[in-house]
Amino acid sequence: MDEYVGLPREDPESYHSFMYNNFFRHIDIEPNNVHILDGNATDVEKECRDMKRKSLASVGLSYSLE
Repeated sequence: MDEYVGLPREDPESYHSFMYNNFFRHIDIEPNNVHILDGNATDVEKECRDMKRKSLASVGLSYSLE
C-alpha cells in the first residue's frame, strides 16, 4: 500500500483514486471496509502507525511500539 503525500484523493494520480476506479467500484464492498492511507493526514507517521495496527488487527495480530 502507498499513497502520495499531499495529493488529493480525487486526483487521478492518487492511489485512492486508482484503487477505487480499478477495483473497489467493481466489487460489492461496504465503504467502511475500505482502508487506504490518507496522504493528506495532518500526522503522516500516525496515519502509517494506525494503518499498520488496523492491518494486523484484521488478521488477529497486534504489536507494540517501543
